[in-house]
Amino acid sequence: MPGISLYTTFLALHFVKAGVSRRVVLSVTHIVFLLSLLLIVDYLVVRGYVSEFTIPKLERFVSAFLNLPTNPDIPGSFWSHLATTLYELGVAWLIVIGIILPLAFVIGIKRTVKDVMEPLLLTFYAIPSIILYPAIYLMLGIGPSSKIALGVLVGSSFLIIYVLSVVYYINWDLLKMGRVFTNSQVRLFWKVGFPSILPILVSAIQIGVSYTIVGVIVGEVIVSSSGLGFLVSWAETTIRVPELYATIAIAIIFSLAFIISLNLLELHVKGRWKTI
Repeated sequence: MPGISLYTTFLALHFVKAGVSRRVVLSVTHIVFLLSLLLIVDYLVVRGYVSEFTIPKLERFVSAFLNLPTNPDIPGSFWSHLATTLYELGVAWLIVIGIILPLAFVIGIKRTVKDVMEPLLLTFYAIPSIILYPAIYLMLGIGPSSKIALGVLVGSSFLIIYVLSVVYYINWDLLKMGRVFTNSQVRLFWKVGFPSILPILVSAIQIGVSYTIVGVIVGEVIVSSSGLGFLVSWAETTIRVPELYATIAIAIIFSLAFIISLNLLELHVKGRWKTI
């Protein structure tokens, strides 16, 4: 394993020095490393060093991954489970980004409000979220509402802590200087205020989205009647190892797709509004 890491790192440095784009080199390096790791694990399984009850052979995993949408053994339809997870994520994201994020900025900007609320929030979020899961299930049931609540709970906790810790790094002197050049509050915010908070805003959205995914999927795994997390729990309970890893892979792919989309959005937005 260390040999693979050193080899891929050496190749990455070589291509960077040769003038190849650093982003392209890093992407290819990550892919090569993951494929090498996958082949090594498959070799260990084929040779019998790792039990197939722990990790399936690569060919069985690929077959289960490709056939999962049409697998007749799955309770219910795969697409209905996927739709359930996407619905829960969508609603949780709307709450975290549309409500919690603006509130976090208000709390962070208003010093008096921050002094009152920050200790309370930090104390509440110091409690492990998993302890609250049974109470949430009792109040909201095992349907989508409880998973949305769990996603909001996990996603908002990290988002609020992040925003409160960095909001004072905003250069408010720029807004004061901007008032000299324009009396329009909308133009002042659009030209000065928004670019100054853009890095915090984008990072906060990334954090909120990432941890909301964790909350929703983990909530489905613990107790649910549908969703990708339910399929993970079903495959684990019925000892369907290939289907277990195939479902986990699909959940990871969707999560990565959302995160990559946010990264691309960040690059586009930063190109549109030059941050100060």
